[in-house]
Amino acid sequence: VSFAAVGPVSAGGALEGKVFVFTGTLETITRTGAEEIVRSMGATASSSVSKDTDYVVAGEKAGGKLEKARKLGVEILDEAAFLALVERN
Repeated sequence: VSFAAVGPVSAGGALEGKVFVFTGTLETITRTGAEEIVRSMGATASSSVSKDTDYVVAGEKAGGKLEKARKLGVEILDEAAFLALVERN
């Protein structure tokens, strides 16, 4: 018996449908690790900020993405707030 790989399956988590963008240097987790966390909770990790972005997680030396998020009114989280959000959900 063999099974075909179908790719990652959403767990239907509490952050289902939310879009996250990570910018700057995170101190306690890698960007890849953070992206894996949100994907495992049903969210999307995007590389660019748009009107469809729900959260921008800004680390040290965040640049243009942070400015664009401010202009668009996107909710901005620091690393601690991001970790608290995923822990709550």
